[in-house]
Amino acid sequence: MVVNNRHLNLKTAVPITLDLLTILALILCRNALFTQFQDLSAINAILIGGMFVLFCLSVYWLKKLEPSTETTDKNWIPAQLLSVTGQRILGILFGIALALAVAHQLGYMESIFIVDDRVLGAGESSAFFVYGPASWLGGGLIYMLVLSSITPPRFLKAESRYNVVAALGLLGVNLMLVLATAELQAVILSANVLWILGTFLILSVLFIPTRLVYLSKQPQFGGLISFVFLLLFAAWVIF
Repeated sequence: MVVNNRHLNLKTAVPITLDLLTILALILCRNALFTQFQDLSAINAILIGGMFVLFCLSVYWLKKLEPSTETTDKNWIPAQLLSVTGQRILGILFGIALALAVAHQLGYMESIFIVDDRVLGAGESSAFFVYGPASWLGGGLIYMLVLSSITPPRFLKAESRYNVVAALGLLGVNLMLVLATAELQAVILSANVLWILGTFLILSVLFIPTRLVYLSKQPQFGGLISFVFLLLFAAWVIF
């Protein structure tokens, strides 16, 4: 009984603590990240790509957690969001968002209206207008495969590493959220209340599915409420 209570306390405390630490990180790093991402560069694109790899690994770790035996606790989660089809759709949306972020940091959005395809050769035009964007989108769609994959549990609740893996998975997701907030802040230079609502909806579509992966393993309302508050704060930071 003591072990079960300890596990229950940890599964509640871990996501809430990480969400609060992420809010603190947004407060402390807001100006630095905004300055970094407002100055478009390939370094930022590489940073986004590297964090995306960590993000995919984090989601994979969360999916490998042993689920709770109390299946009735997660009946409040819409089945469509946990279905393979639903996760594939959400994964595609995230892949599109990632491709747009990389394209923005590489200056593709500005140059596409300047480049004259009559000057470029056939190969250069294909690389610029087709192969480049297709590679960014294809890389982003890796997340769709990770999110919608059906994998047997590897990390058992009885193991001491269970909570460590869960914490690392949640941390990787939150770090990606920090970069996504910085990227959106660089794109939305002037914001109002409507932008806050729109940004919250965008962040919710992109990141709530990852938290639901964890909540499907360890059902709880505390971790969901703290994450929604984190998303609201991230949207407010842009204002």
